[in-house]
Amino acid sequence: MFTYDPLQENNREIRLVRLDSSTFEADGPDDAAEPETISLEMRHVSMNDEIEYAALSYTWGNPQNTEEIVVKGTPFHVTRNLAAALKQFHRQKLQSWLWIDAICIDMSNTRERHLQVASMREIYSQASLVHIWLGLGCMETDLAMDLISRLGPAAVSCDVASLFDHSAAPPGVKSYIKKRADSRDLDGRTEDISGPALGMFLYDLFEEEGLSGKSEHETGRGPLKSGIVNILRRDYWHRIWAFQEVILSREALVHVGTRTVSLDMFDAIFTALWSYWIHDLRRLQPRWDSILAGLGGTLWTIKGLDTRRWMRFPSGPMKAKLANILWERCGAPNRPFYSATDPRDILYGLLGIIPAEQAKRVLIDYQKPIAEVYAEITKLLLDESSSLEPPDPHAFYLDCSLPGEIDGPLPTWVPDWQEIGKYGVRTWEINYFRDFKAAGNTSQPVITPNNGVGSLGILCKAGCRVDVVTEVMEPPEWIQFNRYSASQIRDADAWVQQIARFVDLGSESGSGEDYIWRTANTKSTRRIKPDEAIRELVRKFMRQESIDAGSLTKEQVRFLYEDFGQRSFDWTPATGPSDDEVRRIAREWRQNAGTCSRNRTFFKTAKGMFGLGHLEVEAFDILTLIWGVRSPIVLRQRADGGFYFRGDAYVDGIMHGEFLATCPAHEEFSIH
Repeated sequence: MFTYDPLQENNREIRLVRLDSSTFEADGPDDAAEPETISLEMRHVSMNDEIEYAALSYTWGNPQNTEEIVVKGTPFHVTRNLAAALKQFHRQKLQSWLWIDAICIDMSNTRERHLQVASMREIYSQASLVHIWLGLGCMETDLAMDLISRLGPAAVSCDVASLFDHSAAPPGVKSYIKKRADSRDLDGRTEDISGPALGMFLYDLFEEEGLSGKSEHETGRGPLKSGIVNILRRDYWHRIWAFQEVILSREALVHVGTRTVSLDMFDAIFTALWSYWIHDLRRLQPRWDSILAGLGGTLWTIKGLDTRRWMRFPSGPMKAKLANILWERCGAPNRPFYSATDPRDILYGLLGIIPAEQAKRVLIDYQKPIAEVYAEITKLLLDESSSLEPPDPHAFYLDCSLPGEIDGPLPTWVPDWQEIGKYGVRTWEINYFRDFKAAGNTSQPVITPNNGVGSLGILCKAGCRVDVVTEVMEPPEWIQFNRYSASQIRDADAWVQQIARFVDLGSESGSGEDYIWRTANTKSTRRIKPDEAIRELVRKFMRQESIDAGSLTKEQVRFLYEDFGQRSFDWTPATGPSDDEVRRIAREWRQNAGTCSRNRTFFKTAKGMFGLGHLEVEAFDILTLIWGVRSPIVLRQRADGGFYFRGDAYVDGIMHGEFLATCPAHEEFSIH
């Protein structure tokens, strides 16, 4: 049985391993067969000294699925994925010293594990090279890696990073691509046109065989695209520890089977492919329409690579904010955003890259309850956002949190960060893409829990009471096909009829009911303009009234055309829509409003207020304003004192600080 020699803490020691070069086949080819058993040397070194070493970044895989290797002449078991990496390095005759967590840390020694985890930033940032092992390859991944190897140098040299750093591709790049694409003759040849290096590279990439051509496969992708999907959907990219390992590396190589490319080339190619979508480059040439067919959301938000780009912006490095990594308002694209075998690592695995003022507040302790660690994450995020002025739409605020179960394992104000990492969030907060400020500019004072007793499970906030919920509408039904898909409202027309019954809507339409439809559409991606003609049109949409297209005003026609402008219409503002088209738009409007209000329903209050809250809202819940929080917050009184968190709400008439004019009494809320 293998026994570790203890590390000298005072000397800041780490262990390194190296492949036994005596097992290399003399003068043999790089792909020579590996020995029956991988053999490693091991030594101790001090981080105080100038040492040369590389580090391995990989996923462990199934800890029960192991292979035996030899370390210092003694049998040692590693996971099959690590064994596969070592075998490939043996084929390549890699002779550098390596830091590999599963071998170099005595995982049975709790104190050593804590100290080594705390040193990860230093270990990876000081490594001369980081080897990123993504696992074994296949024919399809070989094609993808060969593409990166071939076009990657041009991608790096022409500053592809500028596509990520800017909201639009440089005008000269677009004009060059269009000009060159238009010069293509019937035989597929193009004129030798000079232009910006970035434009020349992008054109060559988009013309790559296997990307621009239509696939015969049912999946919509051929071997090259299948290889891209295979590589980018591997578990490595959502492993939380990999984020800092990718971000901190000075230089890195990406290995997939027998293929190896630099991380800079790897990232540049996929940045370019993603820019094809976000910068609308696909519209420059019709034959490029199918480039992303079959790739779906594969290129979307790979956290480690995205954060690495943020910290390397040409316009200046940005901090790796905790919210940018952990908080996602959208659903995950058929793969997790982030994951961790030990849920505590959702925090501990990021300490090497988040701002130092945050990291120093965290004490690594794997004996700590998961609920306490998740509360710690949430408080760090709330503190991070409390100092932002103006507010950052990407930050995490209290009104972002979804209400937890009353008798659940977590405090009701604390999100399940593992679930968010796995599936994202489909219920948008009220303030998403809005600028509500229900609590005005009243700031949050520093509060300590009663009697000075602190607890991470309790959130103490100051604010005021607004009203009491008296009645809640039975929610509609939403359909969700899987955990990664957004739910859709089953029957939007029945939903608006239900709203009309809930508010006892009369038969006569008028501006006095606009508060109802503002509330019903507050989460919709459609915008209701303040013009009376537009509000009248929305009333008719929501009441399901018949609309004569010929009676629409110019303002109404223009509104419909601009609001649904992402679609291709057979009509223009000059000609106007047909009756059938207006009916279709009205149905789509209601469907959009109902779907965007997923997981929410309406309520009334004792003072006659009308609001939209989470499904968890019940009669007798308390409507509050919390200082420093943008939207009203619903709380529920606990029998033993304090309150449960029941989520944010839209309440018509108080979303811009109007309630503060009543000079409400300040109150301290202890939220559990």
